[in-house]
This record gives sequence, structure tokens and C-alpha cells, in this order.
Amino acid sequence: NAHDLVAPMRHERSDLGIQGVVFSADGKCVVSWGDDKTARIWDSGTGKLRALLRHPSAVSGAVPSDDQRQALTWSIDRVVRLWNVDDAQQPVLVLPTHEYGVEGAALTHDKARILTWDANGTIRLWDARTGALSKALADGAGLAVRGATFNADDSRILVWDERSVRIWDSRRDTASEPIVWDAGNVHSAAF
Repeated sequence: NAHDLVAPMRHERSDLGIQGVVFSADGKCVVSWGDDKTARIWDSGTGKLRALLRHPSAVSGAVPSDDQRQALTWSIDRVVRLWNVDDAQQPVLVLPTHEYGVEGAALTHDKARILTWDANGTIRLWDARTGALSKALADGAGLAVRGATFNADDSRILVWDERSVRIWDSRRDTASEPIVWDAGNVHSAAF
């Protein structure tokens, strides 16, 4: 029940808004981010802060890995960062900027690849260990990508934009032709 909730999880600068919050896949941690240039990893059972991830600019989004040992963040400086939660002083990987800013990012379940997308339709797949670009699935198609996700075995990528839903084979060496559905005004999609 609502009275059993843990103590509130707060950012120090309450005058700078919290922009978002997401649970880990197993619900054991919560990641929050905001205009105070931080993302924070919390234990959802105790409310204890596990990691403070400092950025040079406001954080636009974040997502924890399935095992909660890593987190991806993206900020208004157009950069995606990969962090080790247990040693969060510096990111372990910083990906090159997206020209139109990063709208989102996703990490494969095995933590081997990172998917990023922007407001101009650029979708990129990166090697999470080296930061090398594996492939560009779409490069500036002009439609704002609203979201993307991997399926359970990381073999396919579901991407949705303002007008369509697309599925790519993520394991091919080159970008394959996606399966496309003209779906009108798409707000969300899931496997």
C-alpha cells in the first residue's frame, strides 16, 4: 500500500526539476535524472542512493542495464555516456555527439551494444565495449524517432517515429531493410 513506500528520493537542487524516473527491469533500482546535471541510481527498496552520475549539462534521459551494474545517460550536450554504477566517478564510455541531440538510447540485455537515436531520424548501433560505430540503421530520415527497444534476445530492434513502426535485424553486419508499418501517429510501441 502507499503508506509502505520508502523515504522520498530527492535531488539536492529542488529548484531544478527532475525530468524523468525509470525502474530497472526487475524493479530493484530506480534511475532519476534532471536539470541539476545529474542522474541518480537508487535502491527502490530502501530509497538509498547507490550512485550519483555527474554531467556537464542537464540530463535528458537514463536507463539502467538489466543487472543494474551499468547505466546509460544522455544529456543536452548531445552525448551518450555509459557508466559503471559501482564506480561512477567518470563514464566508462562516451559516444560521439548526435548533430540533432539525443532523443534516447538503449542497451542490449547482454550489454554488448548501445542503440542511440535523435530527432532527425538518425539511428545508430554502437559497440558498448569500444565505442565503435557498428552500423547506422537510418541516417537522418527527417522523422523524429520517438523510441526504440531490443527484443528479449537482442536480435531485433523495434523503432517507432511519428508515422511508422520499423523492425530491424540487429545482428547483420550491414543495416537490413526494415519491416515497416505505416501506422499513422505513433506514440509508443513494444515487443
